[in-house]
Amino acid sequence: MEFTREIKAVFGDNKGRFPFCNCLIIDDEIKAVIDTGGGDPLHSRGFDPDLVILSHYHPDHIRDAASFNRPVYCHPADIPPVEKEEILLDYTSFRELGDTRARMVLEFLRYRPLPVTGSFADGDVLNFGRVQLRVLHTPGHSPGHCCFYAEREGVLFSADVDLTSFGPWYGHNSCELDAFEESIKRIMSLQPAVVISGHNDPVRGGEVQAALQAYLEKIAERDRLLLDFLERPATLEEMTDQKFIYGKHPEPAFLYRHFEKKMLKKHLDRLFTRGQVQVGGKAYRRLEKRQKFFYGGQD
Repeated sequence: MEFTREIKAVFGDNKGRFPFCNCLIIDDEIKAVIDTGGGDPLHSRGFDPDLVILSHYHPDHIRDAASFNRPVYCHPADIPPVEKEEILLDYTSFRELGDTRARMVLEFLRYRPLPVTGSFADGDVLNFGRVQLRVLHTPGHSPGHCCFYAEREGVLFSADVDLTSFGPWYGHNSCELDAFEESIKRIMSLQPAVVISGHNDPVRGGEVQAALQAYLEKIAERDRLLLDFLERPATLEEMTDQKFIYGKHPEPAFLYRHFEKKMLKKHLDRLFTRGQVQVGGKAYRRLEKRQKFFYGGQD
């Protein structure tokens, strides 16, 4: 899909859904592709970029990047897991799945370590000729997650601030909930005319702010679901059984359950810090304002 003569989106296999993604092509004096997990739709175009840009380290966005055999650029905070499998296993928490399952997931995602040539920082302007993209460091989904904004055209590539009905995703060890909220608010302040994301259809015009607001509110909605459920004590495992976030756990079910548990734990940790839940042994419970919370260990 063309947005300008030089800015084009390629919508990946499976409609850009995990384990694929949508990609941005800059077809200018300097040619670039941002994210490479599009699968056949990306490679069948025969596009030959001068360089590859990664919005972040997640394997569904960097898969097949090595096949272009071009210089690769990424934010410094996400370079380690791009380059080294051992670090990726820790950043994602795949190591916690056990060796066999971790290997299965890496193969499923077609992860291959990839040397990174260079980096960029928040506020940098990437000049391709007619097109100039401003780098927005938008952490939360990953430490080095970045969006790319063609300010003159009003076109934002938001990567995994993806404006899906599912809402924000933060199921890895390296995801950070408060930072994700702040990143969404920063994008809202820009008021882009078009948002192209990694896993959804483009959003345009007056729909952009509404979509960002609905996306942001998903986080608070999940807080409320947990607090309502925790009128009575429950363990993290019991809450994971409720499938509050995913609704269901498709195959491979062990992986989606793992992500669900990780995301719920981030909410619980934040609610504990805010004094809204208490923990006794492995059980959590909503904390009424008149109570004093106590700490008895966490799952």
